[in-house]
Amino acid sequence: MTCSFALLLPEGRAEVPVNSHNSLQCRPLLALGVLLLCVALLYGISLAPDVLWGDDAMFQLALAKGTLTNHAVWGLLARLFVRLPVGNPAFRANLASAVYGVGAVAFLYLAALAAGGRVRAAVAAGAGLALSHTFWLESVRAEVYTLHLLIFFAGLWMLLRWRRGPEQRLWLYAGLIVWAIGTYNHLLLTMALPGGAWLVWNALAPGQRKRALVAGVLVSTFGLLGLWFLARGFFVDVVVGAARVVVETFSFSLPRLAMHLVLLVYQLPLLGIFTLPGVRRLSREDRPLLIGLATIIVCTAAFSSTHGILESYVFYLPATGLIALMAGLGFEQWTGRWHATHWVAAAVLAAMLQIALYRLTPVIVNRFAPGVIPSRNLPGREAATFFLWPPKAGYEGARRFGESTLDLLPANSILVADWTLQTPLRYLQLVEQRRPDVLVVQVDPTGLDIIWQNKGQRPLYLANDDPRYYPLGDFLAAFRMVPVGQIHRLELKEGGQ
Repeated sequence: MTCSFALLLPEGRAEVPVNSHNSLQCRPLLALGVLLLCVALLYGISLAPDVLWGDDAMFQLALAKGTLTNHAVWGLLARLFVRLPVGNPAFRANLASAVYGVGAVAFLYLAALAAGGRVRAAVAAGAGLALSHTFWLESVRAEVYTLHLLIFFAGLWMLLRWRRGPEQRLWLYAGLIVWAIGTYNHLLLTMALPGGAWLVWNALAPGQRKRALVAGVLVSTFGLLGLWFLARGFFVDVVVGAARVVVETFSFSLPRLAMHLVLLVYQLPLLGIFTLPGVRRLSREDRPLLIGLATIIVCTAAFSSTHGILESYVFYLPATGLIALMAGLGFEQWTGRWHATHWVAAAVLAAMLQIALYRLTPVIVNRFAPGVIPSRNLPGREAATFFLWPPKAGYEGARRFGESTLDLLPANSILVADWTLQTPLRYLQLVEQRRPDVLVVQVDPTGLDIIWQNKGQRPLYLANDDPRYYPLGDFLAAFRMVPVGQIHRLELKEGGQ
């Protein structure tokens, strides 16, 4: 029996010479298969079964209704999952994230091999990413980031494959095309372009660099012009939206930076110890590659650390994966003389300790630092546990909140809800046709105008009373807030304006 896996590796990177009578040539393929099976089982048993909150519910609704979001690639691929004969549409959207997560681990494994590592480096890198807190959390929920990492590591692997054999230009073109497509899934991929450009530039012969630069400028110019003429509305929305993000959400905060550093350690608490040995190894063996990867990490971290939204910690995921790659190379170097059973046993023990850490952290936070998590507690969602413990198996908090809230509302009422609470309610209404008579409006100028226009005419309710999300002062000037279960009824005061 022969093994064709060596065809996926750079020249000279097969574990042993190809020999039809030597089963050792299949070790990389077998190791990858075992790794992906373990990751698939992990995500399968910890997958969220139902509708969730906020952006998760937005993606679940988009998949169910077949509508595109501003993450175009995710929206197109969602159609592959919408008709699966398993679960409800919300579960299928969650499943899509898990599938993409497994794919991202596979391409990181290949990238580690292409970066000069052998099987144990690739396994350590892939397992490190799979078990990292944020990636695991995103792999069991309906989100766009696991697809982003799949595209990112697929393109990176192709570029690294090309660097080992520059005459095989197909790998270069494929990697650049994959990354170009990835920018339509999430603009975060643009943070990889400076480092990717360095990798390409460094691998080219000096006489080819000028032509490559001119070609890159021309292709980029014609690509932007083509996008402008073919999809002007979409182009304007992207540019204007990106400009608004830069103006409105970028800031620098020392407390936020400190929180991000803590979360970075939380991603790879044990494997991360080997990052420095991996950096030293790359510095000796392939310094241009180290510079390229470090550039991607620095650009990604600079973007993430200055982004003011609560979810900005998710933007570190490409950097987390690259750190896992470097740590995998360091792990291989430190355990180079260990027998396979020994390093596998050590890896399994480390994985168990890391999972135990994730389970204990919410308990410790709630006991000693209950306010450290910036996200709020909601009915059916205790913030520390929800965000610090990745598994979501059996979680139905959003559904219970949505169903009980809709059941409490009288006919033809209006409910004001912030984004996090509104989206599961809209999912239940639009996908499962629950209480279509209720009008759910968001806390924005349009939604508030609807409230003022209907005061005294239709029953009015607030989904929450958190002053960070609701203009309670405006409401209290005209209404009395009466608790009704987990929501609040707005009763017009006598003479209320």
